Parts: sequence; structure tokens; C-alpha cells
Amino acid sequence: MMQRASEDEYLNPGKKTIDYRADHGSEDPRTPNSEVSQEWQGWKEQSQQRRLRYFIPDWDDLVDPRYDFENERYSNSTGPDDRGSGGWENEVFAHQIYDTPSYDGILVSREVLQKSKKKKNALEELADGNGGIHRYLRAPASFPVMGDCGAFGYVDQEEPPYSVDDVLDYYTRHGFNYGISVDHLVFGADDREGQRYRYDLTLENAQEFYDKHQAQGREWVPMAAVQGWNVDSYVQAAQECVAIGYDYLAVGGLVKSTTVEITSVLEAIRDAVGDDIRIHALGVARFASIRDFLRIGVTSVDSATYLRRAWTSRKDNFWTRDQQVYSALRVPGPKRALRSAAKKQAKEKAKKRGMSPEKKEMFVDEAVEAHLRERLVQAMEMEQECFDQLRAYGNRASNAPSADDLVELLDQYQGYVGRDCLREHYRATLQARPWERCDCAICERDGIEVVIFRGNNRNRRRGFHNTRVFYDLLGQVLESGESVTIQRGVKAEPELFGTGIS
Repeated sequence: MMQRASEDEYLNPGKKTIDYRADHGSEDPRTPNSEVSQEWQGWKEQSQQRRLRYFIPDWDDLVDPRYDFENERYSNSTGPDDRGSGGWENEVFAHQIYDTPSYDGILVSREVLQKSKKKKNALEELADGNGGIHRYLRAPASFPVMGDCGAFGYVDQEEPPYSVDDVLDYYTRHGFNYGISVDHLVFGADDREGQRYRYDLTLENAQEFYDKHQAQGREWVPMAAVQGWNVDSYVQAAQECVAIGYDYLAVGGLVKSTTVEITSVLEAIRDAVGDDIRIHALGVARFASIRDFLRIGVTSVDSATYLRRAWTSRKDNFWTRDQQVYSALRVPGPKRALRSAAKKQAKEKAKKRGMSPEKKEMFVDEAVEAHLRERLVQAMEMEQECFDQLRAYGNRASNAPSADDLVELLDQYQGYVGRDCLREHYRATLQARPWERCDCAICERDGIEVVIFRGNNRNRRRGFHNTRVFYDLLGQVLESGESVTIQRGVKAEPELFGTGIS
């Protein structure tokens, strides 16, 4: 059972969980990192003064602060033969690592929460005055946490899986600061009749949600979900929600829209509802849009793009404050890489030979096992050599290889296990040493490990770094009004160059 926070611990959380730069381990590395972060000095006032506030969506993004990179073991490992595992008890959020958060709040989608039985049960233990969502996120009670239903998760269903009464109770029991009404994505319908049904349902839910929120005296701020299929429908929905009584609108369903389309919708809504109504743009925090958002008067945005590009992008993984982006250096696990390559080749051979499903399955299994027997031992040795040489390079050791020699080494290993090597991109990353130019706690302590593409504890650390960079660059735009243009470390356009980052 999860350890509950006392009322005193929750309201007066004390010191920050860890000093990331200094904490390389403890006498008992299995000690939970479960303390709630302190109220960051001066942060609240600075955040409230920002003309555009940034919320990070929660996707269970945690890291083990005492992860052993050299032996690939979690801090709860009991010995050499036990790799250990990650979990809420021995991992931390980004805002526990940095001196101040890299965002102005957190957006928690119920659909994301529901997918993890463990997380759902943990939150139930913390509900009803036991710390709630803030205790789970290890954030002080004053830190803004916004909730929505996560309509993308049920876009293919005819009806939302949650009732208005259920969602009202959910936001209240878990202590959210803001709660968005129950919506249904309009673009999930196949025709205009279906779109109209979802549109009307979202507005009906908004009416019931607001009326019951007011009648029941709920203390958190209600937000109206605004959906549509064109500018006029969005404007009509926004006007109806304001007439209901809302002063904070959450405009959704725009993630797949172009930057121009998003700006047109938000600008039309602002013109229709006036300057006193707050507007949150769901999922569209793009650099290409920021100056337009400021002109329009958008209150807040959210996006996890910079975090997730750390491991979802093929080439653009590590962002810097001087507006550069670099590729992470891939060192794939040998067994998994070999198995994947052998399986793909065997399936192609089986298809050409016209094998039956039964024979194909047996053929593929035998081919994979034979490939592993032939190559795994050598691959493991090559993998270790890559790590050894990367660390020597990162530490500027006297025997460190050159950037060109490291690229050759990585190319040989990736080719041996059946992967492609981004030679020029790796060379650019190694020559620039961008982790050395960063003064964030993660880069200062973990060095070159941050730019190695391998496993949750490296990839999400890189994502935390990217989010920090995004937040800092966003602050620069808010202060100066100047645009941000991201360039690759090599002479090629980033994958999201030109359309902005969403």
C-alpha cells in the first residue's frame, strides 16, 4: 500500500526531494523519493506574471535519480543479478530535479490515468483529503493541476465513457485546481450528422457540468470544452459556453490542424467572447504560433512534444537554448536488435517461399534463435566497447577516441545488429558536445549519458532537458517578442521546421 502523506506533510511539504547535482546515491538506495516538493521560492509570482502559461501533460514520465548507467540497474536492485525496476516509489518527476519547474502547471487526462491500474489504485488511496493528485505528482497544493477526460482515448466510441456527475466527483475527490467539462471529439465522426451529435453533446455536457458545479459549491475552477469543425462552429460553441457562465474555455480538437487554421479559430473566438474570458489551447504549444497566441491573448497552452521528441523522433532528440537540435546517439540493446532484424528477414523469406502460417512461425523462430547464437556474444562485446568509448569521449579522457573514430565504432555496431547509423548526425552531436554547453542539473550530472538513445532513464532525462529548454525559450519569446527558429546541428531542416512544434 502506498505511504500516505499526513495533512502536515501535504500542506507543509518541507525541503525538495533531492539535490540532483549532488545526490549520486545513498546508504539505502531503495529509500522512496516520495516527499512532496517544496513551494519553489519566487516561482509562483513569476509564473503568474507570464502572459502565456505552459502546462505539461502527464504521461507517467519519471526517472530513477540514482539509476546506475554503467551496470544498467535501478536503485532498488538487490545485486548484480537483479536489474531492479522503476516505479513511483523510487522514481521522480522533472519538477523534483530542477530548482524550479519547467512548466506552469500539469495537465492530467483521465484516459491516461485509467490505462494504468497501479496508478489508478494509487490515486484512489490518496483521494478524499489524503493529498490527492498533488500528492501523487509530488507537487505543492498551490501548483496548478488541470484535469480533462482525455477525449482522444475514446474518440472511436459512440459516447464518452464518463458521466458529468462522475467527472465532477473525480475532480473534487482528487483535488484538481481546474477541471474541463466532458467532451467528445467532433472529428472522430464520419459525417456531418455524427459531428453535429458530438458537438451538441459536448455543449449539453458543458451546461450540466457548470450548473451542477455551481449548485454543489465545488471549489475548483470549471473550464468549458469547446469543439467544432470550422471557425463558425467553434465561435458558436465558445459563445454558448460564455453565456452559460464560464470564464475559462478549453479549445480542443486542433492538434491535427495547421498553424494558420489554429490561429484563425482562436482569433475568431477571442473576437467573439471579448478580452475578459480566459482561453486554453489544448495540445498546440508551437513556436510558430506563440507570437500569434500573445497577440490574440491566449491564456495557456499544453504540449508534450519536446519531451517526447527525445525518443519518438528519428533525428531531432536534443534541443539547446541557442536554438539548435541534435540527434541522440543510438546504442540499441543487442539481443532485441538482433531478434528484430532476424525476424524481419525470416518473415520476408517465408513469404517468398509461400509457407503456411504454421511453417512460417516455426521457420521464423528457428531463424531468430540461430541468428542470436551466431551473433549475440560478439554484439554484446561491441556494445560494451561503444559505451566505454562514449564515456571516455564524454569525460575527455586522455585515451578518448576522436569524434570520427566514435562514429565508425557506432556504425560498425549498428550495422552488426541490423540497424542504420545516422553518421553525419552523430558526428555533429559529438563535435558540438551540446551537453557540455548546458547548465541544467541533468546535463551537469549525467553528461554524455543524456545524449545516448537507450532506455527510459536516458531518454526521459533528455526529454526533461528538452522541456526545460522549451520553457526557457518560451520565456524569451514572452519577454522579447522575437521568434524562435530551430536549426539542426547539421545542414538539414529539423523534422518539424517550418510548421512549428506541436
